Formats: sequence, structure tokens, C-alpha cells
Amino acid sequence: MWVGNHSNLFIGVLSVVCAWVINKAAYFIGGIDNLVIGLVVFMGIDYATGLIYAGSIHDLASRKSLRGIRKKVGMLLLVAAGYWLDVVLGDQSSEVMRNLIIMMLVATEGISIVENLIKLGVDVPDVFKGMLETFDVKHVGEDKEAAKNGRRTHTGHRK
Repeated sequence: MWVGNHSNLFIGVLSVVCAWVINKAAYFIGGIDNLVIGLVVFMGIDYATGLIYAGSIHDLASRKSLRGIRKKVGMLLLVAAGYWLDVVLGDQSSEVMRNLIIMMLVATEGISIVENLIKLGVDVPDVFKGMLETFDVKHVGEDKEAAKNGRRTHTGHRK
């Protein structure tokens, strides 16, 4: 009886803490709307397909898994930065930067999902394969010839 009461208390406290964290996160990213829900769904699918692929090649590693989680948290921080940029610029009502960032991240996650599915041997429509080739996903922003030869050189110039 004593243990049961404490476990119920623990679950109650944990629920309150989780609700508080989600509430604060929602505030910092400008609320939870269909764009955010879509992003979180795509992030979850990408993470799951990545884990499934890693398991299929016997390469499940906690460090890689944590790196994936860190990247997803970084994406949400980028959404927050976009939202607060909208607030600072006085364009909070349309949330242009936030929404553009979310759409870009959803597209990026979608590409990653397709890549993972191809690696798993799932037959994906040719249009998706063509999309990956068009964007040359693995070497965006790099000289393609150098990347093919194993040399990574960035084609952009910074002043």
C-alpha cells in the first residue's frame, strides 16, 4: 500500500513537470499549431527510421542516438529563434520567419525519411529518388566533383 501511494505521487509529479515543460516549450516556439505538429511527426518518423536502419546494420549506438536527439532539439531551438525574430521585428501575427523555418525543417526531415527508407530497401517512388539526386543531399553546398573524389570543399565564399 505504501509503495503504491508513492508511485502514484511520482507519476502525478512527473505529469505536472512534463506538462510545465511542454507548456514553456510551446510558448518559446510560438504555440502548437499544425505546422509544429507536422514537424514533430516528421522528426519522430525520421528518428524512428534512423533507429530501424541502424539496427538493421547492427550499428545501434547510444552516442549516435543522442546526437540525433540533440539535432532535433537544435531544430526546435531554430524554430524558437525564428519566432522570436518575428516578435522582435513586430510581425508576430503572421510569424513569417517561424513558419518558413518550420517548412524548411519539414522538407529536410522528409528527405531524410526517404533516404532512410531507401537504405532499408523500401521501394519508394522514382520521383523521390529523383528529388534526392536533384538536391544531391549528401553534398549540399560542396563541390560535387571534389566530394566524389573524397575531398570535401565548400563552393561558397565568405568575406
